[in-house]
Amino acid sequence: MEAALFLIFCFLLSFILLAAAVRSQRRSTALPPGPPGPPGWPIIGNIFQIGKAPHRSLANLSRIYGSVMSLRFGSLTTVIISSPEAAREVLKTHDQVLSGRIILDPIRSIDHHDVSMAWLPSTSPRWRQWILHHVHHTDSVASRALHQVIMDVTSDRGLRLMSP
Repeated sequence: MEAALFLIFCFLLSFILLAAAVRSQRRSTALPPGPPGPPGWPIIGNIFQIGKAPHRSLANLSRIYGSVMSLRFGSLTTVIISSPEAAREVLKTHDQVLSGRIILDPIRSIDHHDVSMAWLPSTSPRWRQWILHHVHHTDSVASRALHQVIMDVTSDRGLRLMSP
């Protein structure tokens, strides 16, 4: 009985490790290589390289790997920009390319990403129309409210001037 449990455990463990290796291989071939960065530990990534003073650790790493580098925090790969020139290029030149958000698989599977405003990209004509509508509506409501406040204050002052 113990031998059967041990064999089942070994089979499950090898299946999990094989699935993780296939998933990792598929993920690494599907994505283009990112910016340079320090190699991380298998599961935790580069968490321990940051330490208690992250600004100093990132400054030291940027001297080694350049102003654009990638770090892994667990399973999340993060791109770090550490110079004003690179930040200006990313935020001004490539803003439309980098302004999108990730659409999760459950949202995509029920086709909710095409109808919900929360998942529309900022380059979508529908999203821009929605934003223009709300800005126009907010401006018109604010101007009407401001006009009403001015009229109330003016009429109050006029009444005070006319009263003895």
